[in-house]
Amino acid sequence: MNQTKLIQQPKWVFVYHAKNQIDFSLMKSFLESNEIPVLVNNKLDSSYNMGYIEVYVPFQLETKAKQLITEFNV
Repeated sequence: MNQTKLIQQPKWVFVYHAKNQIDFSLMKSFLESNEIPVLVNNKLDSSYNMGYIEVYVPFQLETKAKQLITEFNV
């Protein structure tokens, strides 16, 4: 990969974890409707119903995303 592509790729930061697919889907839709792209790391083990789903956003939008998450959870 050339250096130009590395510079252009956003750095992602963790902002939220969901305990199930429904909570994740709601939060993902909410953030995307507010023009915040979402990256997902699914650590949910469906066999044992354990784990969580991590939600990441570009670091430039971290503050905005956390504010929206706070509003969403009120």
